[in-house]
Amino acid sequence: MALHATEMTLAIKIDWSAGVVYAGPSAIQVGSSGELFPAIASLCQSSETTLQRKVRYRFSRKVSLLGHLADCVVDVAGKVDSVTLLFERIEFFDARVMESRIVKAVEANAQARFGNPHPAVALLDSLPWGEARFTYDSKQGHLNLSLQFK
Repeated sequence: MALHATEMTLAIKIDWSAGVVYAGPSAIQVGSSGELFPAIASLCQSSETTLQRKVRYRFSRKVSLLGHLADCVVDVAGKVDSVTLLFERIEFFDARVMESRIVKAVEANAQARFGNPHPAVALLDSLPWGEARFTYDSKQGHLNLSLQFK
């Protein structure tokens, strides 16, 4: 059975001006202990430590950004270091990632135009809190959005 964006998924929203990502009603944030807030941690599978000594959390269910299904991974290093969405939709493009419906939807939502420094990359780096970067694997047709925080 295929999941639709409204069935058993968690809505992800991005506050582009403040640099805050919401999973449902809760902001993806860490407390003074440097760990994810319990409301967010409870949505994740068990954590693992990366080679860069970040704690990586993977949501236990699919998320939806603007109606597009994805897996969500959060890296924490005393603060939220990154939130990455690994989109389910497989897309193949003639020339560059900017052709993606997902990239276009996020541009409209952010009210900003992503730069295209490479055919497989779309980048919004003029944000006061960090950057948003789409990367595309042309062999697999996979698209990811990584929000990196300063």
